[in-house]
Amino acid sequence: MNNSAAVLVAFNFPPLNVVAAQRAARMARELLNRYDHVYVLRLSQEGLSPSFVDPDYCRDLLEHPNLHCIDVRPLLDRRGFSAQQLLTHRLAGSLLIRVLCSPGADWIPSLSRALAAVPESLQVKVVIATGPPFVSFITALRWADGRSAPTILDYRDLWSRNPVAKYPKLARVLINRWLERPINRAATIMTTVSEGCRDVLLRDDPGVPIRLLMNVPDLAYCQYFESIAQTCDPASAILDDSVLNITFTGQVYEHCTFAPLLRAIRQLPDAMRRRVMVHYYGVCSDMVVKEFIEYGLGDCLNDHGMVPKEAAIRALYGSHILLSLVHASDTAMEPSITGLVTTKIFDYLLVNKPILNIGPPEAELNKFACQIGCQMFHSFISSDVESMAAFLQSALNGQMVDTPKSQNLQIPDFASDFNRILDEVEHMVDGRFQPVKTD
Repeated sequence: MNNSAAVLVAFNFPPLNVVAAQRAARMARELLNRYDHVYVLRLSQEGLSPSFVDPDYCRDLLEHPNLHCIDVRPLLDRRGFSAQQLLTHRLAGSLLIRVLCSPGADWIPSLSRALAAVPESLQVKVVIATGPPFVSFITALRWADGRSAPTILDYRDLWSRNPVAKYPKLARVLINRWLERPINRAATIMTTVSEGCRDVLLRDDPGVPIRLLMNVPDLAYCQYFESIAQTCDPASAILDDSVLNITFTGQVYEHCTFAPLLRAIRQLPDAMRRRVMVHYYGVCSDMVVKEFIEYGLGDCLNDHGMVPKEAAIRALYGSHILLSLVHASDTAMEPSITGLVTTKIFDYLLVNKPILNIGPPEAELNKFACQIGCQMFHSFISSDVESMAAFLQSALNGQMVDTPKSQNLQIPDFASDFNRILDEVEHMVDGRFQPVKTD
């Protein structure tokens, strides 16, 4: 009888076109390879803005007969990704986020009811909750306990110790003491995206098993990239060969904006500066456009806004340089900062184009690029505007970006790492965690 099941609580899940959905999709693929049924509790698709929905991305996964997606509608559903925003919903949601240091409080009542849709006849082998939102972890834990199932809590970001979020200090302390720590101690295993995040989580309880699960691609994602690359005509892929095309995709945060790059562009001779074009793809168009205008470089920006996943990947292939913004600090020893590893960097690595990275030299991302043998990763601290300008000038002179190097990058495989963690969860003795012995 095929009655094994896994339950994945993932607010962000395809066809939602946000980077967080990629990680949940990779988890779902591997869970389908191990269990008879996979139930995904995701944000309801009703009323979402079309710009946040990509029906083609992960279509094969969504059409899998053993994947059961349960749409869960938050109480404050007229904000965030909604097509019809309501000011009262936005204000109430923002207040809850500041108090709880996490979104998702208004998702919990509906999530609790939706979990009841998982048939009692199924033997739930594992429950996984990926956050943010983090407050929904408690709902997943309570439901898993009722089904006698082990639980994996997945931290894509840090909760109360998030270094870039604007949470009140008192809220951080109270949430960490009274909510985050008890929740984490109840988990079977925790996973997170970087060694820095892992070190921060270990401060609360060194005895909690925490495993590294980076946002690296899996085989299906690599094949998806390759299929797009094969249809990109090298002669016409470049967005505009008369200028130096620099592309950034995704979220822009106040702790590291385009400002260092813009200062470097301003140092270029006028003739060169007019040949630089920065392409932005993402949801922060207003913020990005404003900053470029403030620096007098509005003509150097092509704001594309939100686009389907495939269009964003084609844009990467059509670029000369890919931009990574990590943190504006010139030096950083705090692991919450050194552990900032954005998901977009792995897309950049798959494209095999030069990367201009802005962040502290101690950043984990710098070490990772070195470990995998990436020769086209060029990192600068934010204050070193002169070196950045020299890099851009070399690129404009055709000395750096015309012929991408052939690289055999040793990027870890998400599926292998995730399955190793699932193996550990399954090897439990008398309800107590027992790590799997490895060679």
